[in-house]
Amino acid sequence: MIPSKLKFIYETIVYTEIFLLFLKMDRINKVIADLVTQTGETDKAIAAKLGISPQLLGQYKSGKKKPGFEVIQKFNSVFNQDLVG
Repeated sequence: MIPSKLKFIYETIVYTEIFLLFLKMDRINKVIADLVTQTGETDKAIAAKLGISPQLLGQYKSGKKKPGFEVIQKFNSVFNQDLVG
């Protein structure tokens, strides 16, 4: 059993990390758009690498939709860069 003080500290750290992640998610569409532009590849080619449709990639780039955890992991892998780091 974790002592209550340690549990409180742990939960505070976890909630802070989650809060910071949400702040970074506000700018993720710009990060995605910039990375896609830098590659020089088409949206269709990048979407295929990510296993998503070009339309969905466009929605991520425009900010109409936010990628989920799995898609962020795929972006990190394809671009070899942490999108929210």
